[in-house]
Amino acid sequence: MTMLEHLHAARALIVLGWTQKCFARDANDRNVPWGGTSAVKWCMSGALQQVMVGRIGKDHGPAIKELMKDIGNEWVAAWNDAPERTQQEVLDAYDRTIARLTLASGSGKVGE
Repeated sequence: MTMLEHLHAARALIVLGWTQKCFARDANDRNVPWGGTSAVKWCMSGALQQVMVGRIGKDHGPAIKELMKDIGNEWVAAWNDAPERTQQEVLDAYDRTIARLTLASGSGKVGE
């Protein structure tokens, strides 16, 4: 999967469920490992980690750095966990990053 595919897949998880203050939560709103099968809600970073599980050599750091560019270079966890943050704002941030990278890939500026 490319970085864009990872971002699309992580965004799809956020559509299913979004959380704050931990990487993932189960249906009972308990903090669970991001790679666990019981996860039904994810934070921005946890969603990326979830879609990259088992992908040897895949580091979610570059995708996180791309998201940071579209949230004012703020640390993703802090931005996601801000009390006023909404699920829609998180989805919008993913959308901005995906759109920017899609445009850049059309010009040959984005590799994987």
